[in-house]
Amino acid sequence: MRLKNKVAIITGAGRGIGQATAVKFAHEGANIVVCDLSSEAIADTVTLCKLAGAPTLGCVANVTDLTSLQAMVKTTLAEWGRVDILVNNAGIVSDAQMKNMTEDQFDKVIAVNLKGVFNATKAVVETYLLARNVSAEIANVDFSGVAAPFRLPAKQDLYTAGVRVKSKPLAYD
Repeated sequence: MRLKNKVAIITGAGRGIGQATAVKFAHEGANIVVCDLSSEAIADTVTLCKLAGAPTLGCVANVTDLTSLQAMVKTTLAEWGRVDILVNNAGIVSDAQMKNMTEDQFDKVIAVNLKGVFNATKAVVETYLLARNVSAEIANVDFSGVAAPFRLPAKQDLYTAGVRVKSKPLAYD
């Protein structure tokens, strides 16, 4: 069990890649914090993680809202006293091509997929890491792994580039 007793927060863990990551980490022995907008999706993932034998919390949080993420980190700290891993997985896809996409659709995609990474990282860094002078592992999920042979829509290239460009400086901070 490579993650025995590590505390892992996973955003967007209600379904898809986030849920699969949470369940895999549970099998590896981590304590899991399932973060998502949907309480029903959270409940499904919490059940799967508990079936894998992992202590698991579910937290409804919106990655576009820093305050809700800070509350989630505080809940995690109250339960386990630390955060060892943050997986920034929350993301949305708008199926409109760039030429058909509205500014509002674009803003929502950027708010979740790019600003959400910033907010979740900031919540963990400010609420836990800086306060205790410790470190944690932070993984940012983006669409770069599907770039070939598929061509990503331009809007996804934009936030994928943003996540990739921002990840290295965050590591140095």
